[in-house]
This record gives sequence, C-alpha cells and structure tokens, in this order.
Amino acid sequence: MTTLPPASTSQALQSGMAPAVSFDDLLPAPAPRSRFDRLLDHLRPNHLIFASIGLSLAAISVVLSPFNGKDRASVAVAVALAEVAPATAVNSAEPKPVALFASAGTGPEGQLIQAYVALAEGDGRKALTITQQLVTEHPGFALAQMLYGDLLAARAGQPQVFGHGAAAAESIQGRADTKDLHAQALRRLAGLQERPPAGTLPREWVDLPAHVKHAVAVDTERSRLYLFKNGPDGLTLERDFYVSLGKQGIGKQVEGDARTPLGVYWITNALPSNMLDERFGSAALGINYPNALDKHLGRTGTGLFLHGVPPNVYSHGLWATDGCVALANDDVQLLLKRLDIDDTPVVIAKQVQWVPVAQTRQAAAEFRPAYKAWNDARMASDQADLQRWYEGDVKVPASTAQNNAPRGAVSMVAWYGESKPVMVVTATEPARAAGEAAKVFRQYWVLSEGAWRIRFDGPVVNTSTVGRNAANGGNRPIATRSAGQYASSQIALR
Repeated sequence: MTTLPPASTSQALQSGMAPAVSFDDLLPAPAPRSRFDRLLDHLRPNHLIFASIGLSLAAISVVLSPFNGKDRASVAVAVALAEVAPATAVNSAEPKPVALFASAGTGPEGQLIQAYVALAEGDGRKALTITQQLVTEHPGFALAQMLYGDLLAARAGQPQVFGHGAAAAESIQGRADTKDLHAQALRRLAGLQERPPAGTLPREWVDLPAHVKHAVAVDTERSRLYLFKNGPDGLTLERDFYVSLGKQGIGKQVEGDARTPLGVYWITNALPSNMLDERFGSAALGINYPNALDKHLGRTGTGLFLHGVPPNVYSHGLWATDGCVALANDDVQLLLKRLDIDDTPVVIAKQVQWVPVAQTRQAAAEFRPAYKAWNDARMASDQADLQRWYEGDVKVPASTAQNNAPRGAVSMVAWYGESKPVMVVTATEPARAAGEAAKVFRQYWVLSEGAWRIRFDGPVVNTSTVGRNAANGGNRPIATRSAGQYASSQIALR
C-alpha cells in the first residue's frame, strides 16, 4: 500500500480540493482488522475520546454522562453520539427518547454526521467512504475536508490528530482555522442531538393566524435556524439548519459593528442570485432591522439578511458575517421557496426557550384583554380611553385615532430580550374596495408594572414594488426596488 504524508489542515483549507490520492490504494480488498480499525478500537474502549480537539475528528468526542445543554463549558470537547450517550431535549431537565440525528437528512450535513456516527461505531472504512463522496460533491465544505484529511492521515499510519497528549491538543487548538472548525463541528452535532421536546414551541410564538404560513427562529447560542410550518394543528417544526453569525457576536447596536441583531423581525424582501454579489450566495431574504423598538432604543444599521454563501464554500464558520445570518445555499434556497414577504416573522434570540404549547396559549389569553379593550376604544372613537393605553408621552397616532375600520388576522409574537417583556402585534385591515390593498398595522406593547402599554403603533410601510419569483413559477411575490438600489456593488453586510 502506498504510504501517504499526513493531510495538512491549512493546505486543505487553502486548496478547497480533496487530497489527490488513489482511493484504491487506500482501500485494498477486505482483510482482517486493519491498522486503521485497530487504532479506532484502541481509542474507543467504551467511549470514543479524541484528546486532539483542534480538528474535526475531535467533534465526535464522547463522555459517560449525557450532554447537558445547561452546562456547555464542562463539555466543550464532548458531544454524545449514536448509541454511546442518550440525546437530551433542549431546555429540559430530563432526557427525552428522540431519534438521534434524525433531522440531519441526506444532505451534506447529514452525510457528515453519518461519517461521525460510523467512527463512533468503529467503522473507519465506512466513514472514509462517506467523507470521500462528500468532499467530491462539495469540495468547499471545509469541515468535511478536515475530516477527510484526518482519515487519510490515520489510514496512512500517521494519525497525528489522534494524539492523547495535552500539549498536542493545545498546539492544534491554537490554530485559528482549526479551532473554528472544531467549534463548528460541535455546534452542528449538538444542534442535532439537542432536540426540542415533543409538544413544545419557542415561547415567542404566542399566536400566529392561519395566513402566516411559516415562522423562523434563530438560536444564536446553538448556531441553529428553526423553520416552522403553520397548519391546521398549529406550528410544527419542519426543518432546522446550521447558521453563521456576525464576526463580533450578537446584540447589534450601531451601523457597522458586525453584530447580529436580537429581536422580532419580518421578512421584507427576497433577492435572487442575479441581483446579488456572489458573496451572498444563491439568495438573500431581508429583515426589517432596525424595527420600531430598535429605533426607540437608538440602534442603527441597514442591509440585514438571511443569505447564502459564495459558490466556492459550503458554509461559513460560526462567526463570519458582518451581522447577517448566513446559511448553506441549498438551505437558503428552501427558505426562498417557503417564506412569504411581510407575513413571515423571524425571531433572533440568544437562546430559544422551548415551552409547552399550552404556555404560549396562556400568554395569549393573558394579553388579549388589553388588546380587546384598546380595540374597543378605537372602534368607538373614544380618544380619552384610547390614550390611556399608550406609554408615557406616546400619543395616539392619526392612523389609529382617525380609523375605526375593523381589523383582523391578529398575530402576537412576544420578545423577552429587553428589560421588560414586549408583545409585537400585527393586524390587517381588509381592503375596502376592489383594487385596493389591505392595510397592515403593527404595535409594540410593553409590560410595565403589571400593565400592558403601547410604545409604538403605526402602519407597516412597504416601500417595495411587488415582483414575481420566476424560480417559483411566478406564483410567489418577491420584493424589488428601484433600479440600481440593490445593485451588487451597493449591498453591504451589516
């Protein structure tokens, strides 16, 4: 068998190509346990532990106890896999019997996970076969390239990444690129192992009417985007994806701070690849940052999107954008097909809190009396009664004071990321005549000293003209703007 030099992490990253080797040389005819498999056996007496935490193989480290989402620091290099440790439900004290990695699917991330599982089961040959196919089909998937390089090095008898010494681990961890790949692998695996408990939703989804077909929640702590479908039985989790966030973290405050905002937003426009610079990938879905609450709190910034990645990479590292939420191109394409402009809420939270559906319904029941009293005053044109529902020196806007038309299709999305709870209420006034568009109004209610009061109230202004998405058969509207406003040279990640 040909002896190969160890695969280089930096070379694999820079070239973006799989190592140029003969796979036939690497995988001879089946024989008694190979040196590679014996090595894995040695590393895995009961639980697979790779002390070399810098490279992607370290992501399959395993500990005896279940992964505890509440104590992430103690398991920085330990993620339970396959049958070695049971999966733990997100925000739940008790482990739940869920199908581990069931949501990984058959896409690139699913293939990567299956390679990890094969290693956890001691089947290095299978892991190598899966990974070779993965890097062949997606040469820009850096994490898969690292795993492939590690497997080739081990197969060649030079398993430098399997070292057990603390010094070796620290040396590898010190490399910025491999540290990020290691962290990314842990996030991907944890996101697929920590599944939401059955019968729960993010607590922000208080009440979404039937016309809201989908909703999106981004858990920045887990680098995960959750896509929900709204059907006859309410919201159900449809898919979830790994995401990359702002270079400087979360909690955007000012233009150019390279942070991802936290809050409740709506999809405001959708831009296909032919309207974008290639660094935005196959599509970009804009959100309404800064929203009215952000502006009230002095936050600034423009051009925030859910978008794809350049064609020569599969995904970004954990913290790689200038504030946007970046997904793999296949994933953002799915969002492009699913999400409706203006109707799709997007919650970006530090950590998504999963609560029983009954708890979200209780939150709606507790808030509705305040909204009904306000709406009764509006319908009755009772200006004095109306004013008492507004916070401090906030005045009743003319769009409310001079309009007692019925409003329906009321949605309620809560936000708990500020000093006081906020309820974002969106309602629609049906069109009064043929050819006239329906009007949408949005309010931000704040709970202060046990009473709900309105901090902002006004119409949702859509300055876009409505086009049609040719990629979707011309059936779904996308927002376009005046010529040149979204020219590729003008779009900036904020």
